[in-house]
Amino acid sequence: MVRIDDRINLQYVSAGLFSTSQQWIHPRRIIDSYEIIYVTRGNVHIEEDGVEYSLKSGDVLLLRPGVLHTGSRMSEGEVEFFWVHFITDDIDYFCLDKVTSARGEYITLNLFRGLLHIANTVSMPEYARDLSCGSIIAHLASMGNGKEAASTTVFSKISEWVRMNIRQNMKVRDIAEMFGYNKTYISRLFKKHSGLTLKDYIDKERINCAKELLLTTDTSVKDIAYELGFGDENLFVKFFKYHEKMSPTNFRNMYFKIHMNNK
Repeated sequence: MVRIDDRINLQYVSAGLFSTSQQWIHPRRIIDSYEIIYVTRGNVHIEEDGVEYSLKSGDVLLLRPGVLHTGSRMSEGEVEFFWVHFITDDIDYFCLDKVTSARGEYITLNLFRGLLHIANTVSMPEYARDLSCGSIIAHLASMGNGKEAASTTVFSKISEWVRMNIRQNMKVRDIAEMFGYNKTYISRLFKKHSGLTLKDYIDKERINCAKELLLTTDTSVKDIAYELGFGDENLFVKFFKYHEKMSPTNFRNMYFKIHMNNK
């Protein structure tokens, strides 16, 4: 098991290369791990939770644990695909698309081959398998099915709006509705680009603004609380203490020694 960003666990479980030239259909089952299927030859038809996915060479599918998946149609002719099972406590952290196209993309093929080599080399430590599995996930997430540029634009637009309007009493739901997106999607987007959910991002910007007001003005803590959208001074003090481990007044008093000049 490897730990990512000191908060997300990722563990390789198993991997292999399925190959057949016979008529074949995916078995019906519920698994207790995530699975990535990367088709390199033929067509694979899988249904998960009532949704059918028809995959061809170069397609990558992410299957979730605890959800029934089964073959939806028979595959004819030669079929080949890599598969890897892994466990993580926060799949949304990686912002993987349900289906990703890796057609003509040789890095993906080499990463899967490399994982199988590592997984079947007895002298390799367990963490090498976890890291190799993580490399595949990171690579697939970076491909983003051509949506990386678009998501970056959305993130930049919303993050700048948050910064400019941080003194409003904003909520994730309201921002999502304003920009026409689902609040879960926006939070995942912010986590992908900043490492923070949108709520945590707002809190960070609000704390930064509070610090600036405390250090550059003589505005009272009570007035700063109202200026930042807190309906009550005590709520602001509690919020500040939670994030900074000290009261706003103590923070301000820490930096009272300054040097001023006008030349």
